[in-house]
Amino acid sequence: MIEAARPTFPVQVRTGWRDYSPALRWYGAETLKAALETYASRIRSVSLRITDHDADGFDGKTCAIEVALRPFGSASASCTGADLHQTVDCATERVLANLRRRIDAEAAAEPVARIA
Repeated sequence: MIEAARPTFPVQVRTGWRDYSPALRWYGAETLKAALETYASRIRSVSLRITDHDADGFDGKTCAIEVALRPFGSASASCTGADLHQTVDCATERVLANLRRRIDAEAAAEPVARIA
């Protein structure tokens, strides 16, 4: 049986001055692709930024996600914490909620065609 191709969108993973492992980059990209798959036709691109602002390594890790939408607009979210995997999960949940709200608001604002 042939599997249908999933709609895809580019996910760019950026890190600050610190170079994180390829496994974390893969985890972030795959987590976002799975979470946003339902809205793939509306997404132009996704940017995931991981930074570490705390020199001691405690609670200074930030994950920021920006989703560029078609034809225009965006949804974004960020999360800060000590564990990078949990921070990616938290930011993913937040951006998904923001994306749902934005798409629902756009759908509610669309004019309804009247039949005369």
